[in-house]
Amino acid sequence: MEGQRYPHAPAPPGNNPARSRARNLIHDGFLFLKRQFSSSGEKVTGRRLLCVTLALMIGAFFGELDRQLLFTAIPKITTEFHSLDQAAWYQAAHDLARLAFLPIYGRVYTLFALKVTYCICIMISVTGSVVCATSATSQALIIGRAVQGCGHAGTNLGGFLIICQIVSKQKMPLFFSTIILMTGVAAAVGPPLGGIFAESSMTWRLGFFLSIAMALIVGSLIAFTFPEPVRVTSNYSFKARLKSTDPLSGILILASLTALFIALQWGGTRHPWSDPRVWGSLVGFATMAALFMFIQVKEKDRALVPIHILTNRTVGFACLYSFSIFMSMIVLAYYMPFYYQAARGLSPRQSGIHILALMVPDAVVALAAGAAVTFLGHYVPFMVASGAVVALGSSLLSQIDNNTPLIRIVGFQLIVAFGFGLGVQLPLSAIRNILEEPDVPAGEALALFCMSLGAALAVPMAQAIFMNTLSSRLASRLPTSSVAKIIRMGPSKVNADHMKEDIVHFVAESYGEAVTTAFYMSIAASALAMLAASAMQWRKLEKENTAVTGGVLSGRPLDDPVENHDHSKTADLVSVKMAAGDVIKILKFSFPFLVSYSLKRLRQRIVAIFHGLSYKPGPSPKNIVIIGGSFAGIFLAKRLCDSLPSGYKIILIEKNTHFHFPFVFPRFSVVGGHEAKAFIPYDEILYSGRKGVPEGIFERRCDAVVEVTSDSVRLVSGEVISFEFLAVATGTSSPRPSKLVSPDKHGACDELRDTQEQVRTAESIAVVGGGAVGVELVTDIKSWYPEKDVTLVHSRDRLLHGYGLRLHERVMEEMRKLDIKVRLGQRPRIIDDNDEKAGKNATLVFPDGQADKFGLVIPCTGQAPNTEFMKSTMSECISTETARILVAPSLQIKSNESTLDKMFALGDVAESGGPRMARAAELQSYIVASNIVSLIKSGKASNTYHPITAVEGAIKLTLGKQSAIALYSEDDSGDNALISVNGGHEDGDIRRCWNLLGAKYDKAVAEREQ
Repeated sequence: MEGQRYPHAPAPPGNNPARSRARNLIHDGFLFLKRQFSSSGEKVTGRRLLCVTLALMIGAFFGELDRQLLFTAIPKITTEFHSLDQAAWYQAAHDLARLAFLPIYGRVYTLFALKVTYCICIMISVTGSVVCATSATSQALIIGRAVQGCGHAGTNLGGFLIICQIVSKQKMPLFFSTIILMTGVAAAVGPPLGGIFAESSMTWRLGFFLSIAMALIVGSLIAFTFPEPVRVTSNYSFKARLKSTDPLSGILILASLTALFIALQWGGTRHPWSDPRVWGSLVGFATMAALFMFIQVKEKDRALVPIHILTNRTVGFACLYSFSIFMSMIVLAYYMPFYYQAARGLSPRQSGIHILALMVPDAVVALAAGAAVTFLGHYVPFMVASGAVVALGSSLLSQIDNNTPLIRIVGFQLIVAFGFGLGVQLPLSAIRNILEEPDVPAGEALALFCMSLGAALAVPMAQAIFMNTLSSRLASRLPTSSVAKIIRMGPSKVNADHMKEDIVHFVAESYGEAVTTAFYMSIAASALAMLAASAMQWRKLEKENTAVTGGVLSGRPLDDPVENHDHSKTADLVSVKMAAGDVIKILKFSFPFLVSYSLKRLRQRIVAIFHGLSYKPGPSPKNIVIIGGSFAGIFLAKRLCDSLPSGYKIILIEKNTHFHFPFVFPRFSVVGGHEAKAFIPYDEILYSGRKGVPEGIFERRCDAVVEVTSDSVRLVSGEVISFEFLAVATGTSSPRPSKLVSPDKHGACDELRDTQEQVRTAESIAVVGGGAVGVELVTDIKSWYPEKDVTLVHSRDRLLHGYGLRLHERVMEEMRKLDIKVRLGQRPRIIDDNDEKAGKNATLVFPDGQADKFGLVIPCTGQAPNTEFMKSTMSECISTETARILVAPSLQIKSNESTLDKMFALGDVAESGGPRMARAAELQSYIVASNIVSLIKSGKASNTYHPITAVEGAIKLTLGKQSAIALYSEDDSGDNALISVNGGHEDGDIRRCWNLLGAKYDKAVAEREQ
């Protein structure tokens, strides 16, 4: 019977039925496995697709879980094995092995069966996990981690190649993000589990046993549900394929990086850098690395790392980004448990919970970023922003100490996680987008190689910084023998049970300082990632339906009739593409500024925290006088409140009782019921004793200056105030509604209501001046009163002439929609019996003699700098052409002959060369504040002002009830970005204006209701 069933099988010896059934069962199993691992080329759909996807998600989960469990348990492991000096090897051994085998696997997967190779790699990783779980020494654990790394290299790359087989290119970014989301789940579960395992009787070893079980599940799902793809190379002999894997290059990578790691591990800690064992390792690294590069150059496209791929601009910088961003993140993830457990005395479980903020959110952010990249088609801005945000978060973490509130540290970790998630998966998409299909596996392997390289070098490099700092700090107070003993004990024994109680606090502080010093490497690495991403080619993500592969169209079939295509949304599609392109331009224009500005604000907040604790006004403080309390003046006062040395105080002189927010004046000249919101109480913005403002540092005078001398100012009230430094920020004057005359709130509200009434009762209205105020005013009038005859008259050929043709055309388009008459290139005279400038029933007389009568004429022209108080004593400091104050690049006031060291001017009143906008005033306030503090401390003003047109000159215009636009211009070349934004509430979203200045908006509502 058996012979008929299996004609080619040998006859079983004897007639033992049990043996025959066993042989038949084995043979059936062999045939089943042969079918499973044979090339079939079947499509993966339905349940198979679900099972393969589930396997990949579990694989991503267990891979990250393995790493997270180890991170949290390392302090406990080092204590158990008395091996703090070997702690870096627990991660580096894994990463070095993974690193060396990734390029080899890139070749193996090309030459050998995909599924077979993947399953073999699963078994290798399981073997490594068994060794780790049963290790009795630190050395055995390191060996097990190396074996794990060898297996994980294959499963990581193999998982990506499986994704390429089951998912279309168009859906790839979103699918990657979904898989990465599983790493976020593992990051959430891993740290607390690692802490629980480390503290319980199960110990940290249970995590490795758990990894074994999960790996076997993944291997089984892939083996029995994923069909082996057909491979062209399968006809080559096994020996030829094995030779093509170039194992020599892999060995050189492993040996060279191991030598580098040993040098970094030993240098300055176990042995001095001059020790032959240290510099010999460095020489060995350099020699083997040079030999590796020689082989790659010689072999060219047959090399393990093909040169034409490595020299591709996008691939090269994407790999550098991957290297840097992973190095930055690994350093933080590795050493935050040391901080929590050694510096703050938390248990491993508590440490695991606190580190969730660093490990969890990045996956969710990655999912959102993947969807955004799929929609916008651009990945570079997200990668650049990723490096910048991680640098910001790392900078914040480097400033923590043992007294920093834990909730603040958690917030800093969230910033890092957000930044990491923005770009972690995008290098793979970028490389896939830029390379030809045959080069994609090698390119992706190279990216994964660089990720592993960054991770592998991160810990030993940071460990060198950490150990050197810790040893030096401990040696500053303790004898050498005690230092060595404390380091051997490990971080989890920094408590009174294991050392003298009087040194516990000092040792904890030493650990904290060592950790935060190691974080400087994270700052540098993330900054490098930002620069690398900035250098990548700005190329739009290709759509799948535009690519033809192998004669088959990836998207729409070739015979699909284009006549059936729906063109009804073509205009909307073009509009969306233009908007997306403009968003990218805005990011490109403003990103360098955003990075420097964020770091500047970070530094400012850090300085402000310490400044608030140390500032003392003293019995007779010297005065820093600021004239003018609009944007420039109030921003400068805020900056000085954060940094002014003891013995000085700020006096702000402003005639208005409230801060005027002029950007809403055009709207409030038309729409009633919101006038009070435009005036913000100064005491809500800034006063001594408020949170963040030291007592006695700030004083406001409701008055005006009539004269300035070299060391004092005289007020309208007759008071003379001496000063050590003076800053003039008086801005400009304009006719209503650009600026209001009344100094008190009620009078200013009456001025707005008066204009509202004039607008309401006039049948025809002319606005003279096509600047921002004029444009916003006419569009608001026509939106709220569509029945009125509204005309805009402008003396130039283009509206908003300083902002380019594109903005003019966009505004003109909106004017036509609203049926507003526009007369360009006309400079009329305004004739009115009661008021020569404006009024009811006024007449406009044009140069050609035509005279048109209107029910209301509103002039929106003629800004004049407020410098009258300086003309009698300092006329040589005022420009004869613009009437603005002459300033040096340091914003110090200058005359024709010299610079006045202790006098500054900023904002619209200063001839600074920058845009006359509130953003420019804010940036100038940083320069002036820094120079004043620098002059006090060192006698030098070292900061200079350089306008940033893209940011300072950006403008937002409301164009009636529903529409608003924003323009960003890089420079005078005409390259700009124009986007439509939400028109907002009818009150001009004044709440945001209050929040911008740090005031409580509820105060405005209460005052309006009184």
